This record gives sequence, C-alpha cells and structure tokens, in this order.
Amino acid sequence: TLRLEAGLPLYGHELGVDPGGCPMPAFALPLASVAVSFSDGKGDFIGREALMRQSDEAKKLREEQPLTSDLLPRRIRPLAILDKGIARSGDVVFADSEQVGVVTSGTMAPYWQFDGPGATAAITEQTDRRAIALAHVDACLMAGRDVEVEVRGRRLRACIVRRHGTAKTPPYFRAVLSAE
Repeated sequence: TLRLEAGLPLYGHELGVDPGGCPMPAFALPLASVAVSFSDGKGDFIGREALMRQSDEAKKLREEQPLTSDLLPRRIRPLAILDKGIARSGDVVFADSEQVGVVTSGTMAPYWQFDGPGATAAITEQTDRRAIALAHVDACLMAGRDVEVEVRGRRLRACIVRRHGTAKTPPYFRAVLSAE
C-alpha cells in the first residue's frame, strides 16, 4: 500500500516488460527523472544517449508539449478510482471508450480524515479507505483526465492524478482524493 501511495515501481509490474511483452523504457516511470543523473561527473556510460533521448521526451510531456518520437508511447501514472471497487493488475483502462492502457498495480488504501484543508487542519479520529492504482497509459494523458477501468466486466470511473498523497503540511501524509 505504501509503495502504491508513493508511486514507487515494482519489478514485473511497473518495471521490466509491459503488458504487451515489450521492454518498458526507463522514463516510462516519472520517478526516473530523479533516479538518473547525466552529470559530467558520471562520465560516459552504456545507454547514456538512449536515456538522454527518453529524458528529453519526458520533459516535453511535463511541459505538455507534443512528442516528436515514439520513445515514450506510454507512461506509468497514478489513478484514483472514484467508484466503488478495486482495480487490479491487468484491468484495462479506457478514455472516451478507447483502450488507453492497463493497470499495473492496484489496492485499497486507508487514510486519516482532517477537519479542513491546509496546515491548520487537525487530524480527526475518522478514517476511510480509497481505491488507488498505477497504470501504464498513453503518454499524452495528463493529470485531471477522467478515465474508466474495466473491473470484472464493469467500468469504474477513475481519474489520473499527479500523486496519491501529499506531505506539504507536515507532520501527516494527506490522501489526494481527486484530481488535485
């Protein structure tokens, strides 16, 4: 649950081979931008040029510019499941009735409720649960985009989110419940 909330990959799910059997590019995972260094101090290494091209494409996606190559056709994005149900690995993701990806990991995550927004809000004794997932979806789909996930023959409303939670107002991690 903590891995999914943090958006961290698991080999065989978000790292390795995609659901179609093709190797996933390193920058299909947004966290690669903090894990891969192109510092001059690193020198030259095998794969540097390929990673730099992927990094350039990922930067274009962050800036919402059109892609100029097919290096990153899909990316791993967090999904908030809005309807009742749990998305699991292999469930298909749709946007406007078109298949746009596949869930790689999903679960139900507990969270604490707060008595309001911002740093002055106090944590309450109330808890709840929410369904979250990571999905390998078309790279052009950005946070805030409504999608559907087919779970056991039923389509659940979902939304691509930037992250599953935030810690901007310590000391607590706060659940992101929509396209915040």
